[in-house]
Amino acid sequence: MGSSGCGPPLAAADFIERLPGGSCALDLEGHFTYLSAGACELLGHDADQLLGTLPWQSLRWLDDPTIDAYALGTCPST
Repeated sequence: MGSSGCGPPLAAADFIERLPGGSCALDLEGHFTYLSAGACELLGHDADQLLGTLPWQSLRWLDDPTIDAYALGTCPST
């Protein structure tokens, strides 16, 4: 193992930041514990605004019944 001074948590975060798209992590209660820069860009919020919050409380569009219908594949086609 190298001695770059970058421990496993920082190495993992660095790796995740290089992935395309966005990544996030939730704790066992569903609160955001990590958001990559890509995730923040996709969600339109800074990490400071989302960390520690529940996705369906901080991202109001998740509480939209239309989103649920699309996710479940029950939204009628137009």
